[in-house]
Amino acid sequence: MRSKSCPLDITINFGPRLDYINSHSIDEQVYSAVELFRTVLWRIRSFSLTVRNRPQAYNALVLCQVDAPMLQNLTIHVYHAMQDDIYSKPHFPLFNGCTPSLQTCSLTSFNFGWDPKLMTGLSVLKLGGYFNSFAPSPNTLLEVLRQCPGLEELSLKNMSGIDTTSCDILMAEDDVPVTSKIRLPRLKTASFYYSGLDHAREIMNHVLFPNLETLELAYLENVNPLLQELYAQALTRLPLKKLRIESCLFSEMKFVNLLRKLPSLSSLQLVDVEDISHITLKVYKSLSASTLRPENLLLFRRCRLTNHGRVLGSRM
Repeated sequence: MRSKSCPLDITINFGPRLDYINSHSIDEQVYSAVELFRTVLWRIRSFSLTVRNRPQAYNALVLCQVDAPMLQNLTIHVYHAMQDDIYSKPHFPLFNGCTPSLQTCSLTSFNFGWDPKLMTGLSVLKLGGYFNSFAPSPNTLLEVLRQCPGLEELSLKNMSGIDTTSCDILMAEDDVPVTSKIRLPRLKTASFYYSGLDHAREIMNHVLFPNLETLELAYLENVNPLLQELYAQALTRLPLKKLRIESCLFSEMKFVNLLRKLPSLSSLQLVDVEDISHITLKVYKSLSASTLRPENLLLFRRCRLTNHGRVLGSRM
């Protein structure tokens, strides 16, 4: 009797492997794998599904329309979804919209209509692989964050920027009142990797993160607005320890001013960042000396260092 009530951890992996030749056969296998657990979905603790395309995911997940009161970790990864437009939105609520224990949600290219019931009270939220009209609007992301006051980790990766023709767009606000901002006091890690500058800017502008320790900014073009938001947060509290910036443009003066407000910074990584001068090196050196932490690290990779227009070199 005990074995019939204990929590289950389910992993179904049909990723893009070379030995998967017959697509129709794989569709049936994915469906059969989910059907095998259909009667015990009420006691699953973790559920991970990895498939090649959206049809395989939707045809299998149509079986998951029952409550999942014990589900804590959910991962759905669709590898190839660029041409699956007819499967843009499911016609069913995943797990009947009942996942009260869900803590970790990681979704890649799986469109579920952005049902808010699926993303409430989360500790970890990872979203990736959403392009064009399938990318969430800033309003949607902010509503999700508002429902997750205990969020500890946020990751947005490979997402299109905001469609400027859409009517569901937040108006740009230069200064959002503190009382109107979303507080995420437990947020420790945030990553914006090719997530669209608009998404990152709206989140930074509307969210307070007084305990953020790790931040990644990658492939976001001009990140000056983000540096400004970080500076404003640092004026009150920002115990940032690790900062990684890759393939982004920014004003060195804004970056240096931010560094001066981050005394707890112990790891700084700059990758493919142009026109970093000796000024940044001097400021970081002074900060490292003042904190007296030997683990402080300044890592330049494929960067061009300049001194009054003269190229100094680069380090790997």
